[in-house]
Amino acid sequence: VTKLGSENFTVTVTSTSGVATVTPPAGFSGQLQFRASVSQSVATNTGSTTDEQLVTVLVGPTAPTAIDLVTASDSGSSSTDNVVALVTLFNGALREHHATRFARKLQAFQ
Repeated sequence: VTKLGSENFTVTVTSTSGVATVTPPAGFSGQLQFRASVSQSVATNTGSTTDEQLVTVLVGPTAPTAIDLVTASDSGSSSTDNVVALVTLFNGALREHHATRFARKLQAFQ
């Protein structure tokens, strides 16, 4: 395996199965490439015992695991506790019983 590009990622290949595992750098999102060579003990009809392939791996961004409010939207006891008042969230448009019902649904979702 030959890594291509400037990103610092790892590629490990299980010798018994041939499965390649790619580990991107923390927080990376984008494209990684490596060249993989496979050898066999008997030559093919082309006379070559080696086949080489370019492998491209697309790495997507990691999905968030929690809500993180912008400081200006956080109306809790601190600007980092990720608490927002329902009246703030809905600009006072909900009555209290609707807010309570919404809060129960939101809690069930989490």
